[in-house]
Amino acid sequence: MKDSGGLFERVDTELAGCYELIPRRRGDNRGSFIKTVHKDAFKELELETDFREQYYSVSRKNVLRGLHFQLPPSDHAKLVYCTEGRIFDAAVDLRQGSASYGRFHTCELSGENGKMLYIPRGMAHGFYTLSEQAVVMYNVTSLYDAERDSGILWHSVGIPWPVPANEQPILSRRDKGFCSFAEFSSPFTKRALLTGITGFVGSHLAEKLLAEDWEVHGIVRENSDTARLKEKFAGRITLHVHSGRNSLNSILAEAKPDVVFHLASLYLPSHAYEDIASLVESNVTFGTLLAEAMVKNGCCRLVNTGTSWQHYHDKQYSPVNLYAASKQAFDDMLQYYREARGLKVIELQLFDTYGNDDFRKKLLKLLKDCLNSGSGLAMSPGEQLLNLVHIDDVVAAFYLAGGYLLAGEYDKCGTYAVSSQEEISLRELAGKIEKIAGSRLNIEFGGRPYREREVMRPWAGGHPLPGWECRVSLDEGLAGFFDAGRQ
Repeated sequence: MKDSGGLFERVDTELAGCYELIPRRRGDNRGSFIKTVHKDAFKELELETDFREQYYSVSRKNVLRGLHFQLPPSDHAKLVYCTEGRIFDAAVDLRQGSASYGRFHTCELSGENGKMLYIPRGMAHGFYTLSEQAVVMYNVTSLYDAERDSGILWHSVGIPWPVPANEQPILSRRDKGFCSFAEFSSPFTKRALLTGITGFVGSHLAEKLLAEDWEVHGIVRENSDTARLKEKFAGRITLHVHSGRNSLNSILAEAKPDVVFHLASLYLPSHAYEDIASLVESNVTFGTLLAEAMVKNGCCRLVNTGTSWQHYHDKQYSPVNLYAASKQAFDDMLQYYREARGLKVIELQLFDTYGNDDFRKKLLKLLKDCLNSGSGLAMSPGEQLLNLVHIDDVVAAFYLAGGYLLAGEYDKCGTYAVSSQEEISLRELAGKIEKIAGSRLNIEFGGRPYREREVMRPWAGGHPLPGWECRVSLDEGLAGFFDAGRQ
C-alpha cells in the first residue's frame, strides 16, 4: 500500500503494475467531491499520466463488456471508475513472461465506494453490470485505433463473473466473437532498451533478454560498429540511432521500454586534456539526457552501471581516475531524478569482467594473445589483487535487477557490488593461466611501473544484489576463456 500525500491510496494487486486506487472523498451538506486524476500524485505512485482520451459508457443490468485491449503500438494504460451504479470489474495479465501471465484481478467499483482501477499496458479489461444502470469512466494513454482494438472471450480465463445461474450476460456481437485465451497469441512482451548494446556486456545482456522472451531495443550512435550485433542477432533486436541530443525523446517514445539498462560509457584508464569533453559528454551528459527522456515518456525503471573504481582505497567515494569521477558525477545527476522525478534506479558497480568471446583489449585478452603468439609482454611488478567476474554472472545480476524493477519491488532500489568475492594477484593469475594452458607466458614483470593510483586491492565495501551470487568460479571461467579460440 502506498499513499500520495493524502490524495490517493494505492493498493497493490496480485498483478504487477495493476492497482486499486482509493481517492480522498470530501463531503458536506451539498454532497461530495472526489478528485480522480492528479498528475504529480500519479507520478509519485508510479502511474502513467499522459492520458490521451477520456470517455464513458452507460450499461444496464446484466451487461458484460470485455475483455478489451489495444494491440501494440497502440496499447495503453487505463484508469477505470464507476460514477453511478455498481460493476464487477476485471483485469487480465496478457504480458508474456510475466509472473502473473493469464491471471486476473477483480473488484467492485461503484459510485458509492469511489474506488478506481489502474490497468497497465498489456492487460485486458472488462466489467459486468450489477446495478440497474452503471456509468463507467475511462481514461486511456493512447488514442482509439480501430485496426488494433482487440479482445479475448469473456469466459475463457476463469473469471468468476457474478452472472445469475441459468442466465447469460448481455454481450455485443463483437465481444461474442473474440478468440479464447487459449487461442490468443500475446503480442505483449517485456520491452528493454539498452545503451552500450554493441559492447561486451551489453551484447550478452541482449542475448539473455531475448532468451527470456523480452523485446530488445538498443541505442547506437551514427558511427557505431553494428556489424557484430547484426550478425549475432539477425534482426531479432531493434536498433535506434542516436543522432543528437533531441533524438533520445523520440527513441523513448518509439521504444516504450518497461526497463532501461544503461551500460554505455567511455572507458579511459587515463586521460589527456583533449579527452575531457568526450568523457563528460559520454558519461554524464548522455546519461542525464536519457534520464530526462525517460521521465518525459513515462518510463521510471533504470538499471545503471557504475564501477568499483569509484571507491579507491575502499572509501565511500574516491575516484581512481577521471573515468570513475565521471561515473560518480552521473550518479549525482541521478540523485535528482530519483528524489524529484520518481525514477527507480538499481545501480550495479562492476569489477573486471571477462568471458569466452571477450573482444576487448583488456588484461585477459592481452594474456591470451601473448600465450598464442609467444611474444613478450612487459607488465607491472604484478602484486596488485584482481577481482574477476565472469560475464554469465554479470548478466545474471543485470537480469535480476531488471526483474525486480519490472515487478515493482522498488525496495530493492540502491547500489550494489557485482563482486566475485575472490581475489588473486596478477602474478598468481599468470601462474594459473600457465597451468591451464600447459605452456609458459613470456611476461616481464616489472617491465613497466604501476599506473598512477593503481588499485592494489579491489573495493571490499559493497553489498551484493539480493538473490544474486557469483556462480562461475575463477578456475572454471579461465578454463573456458583460454580453451576458446586456442590456436
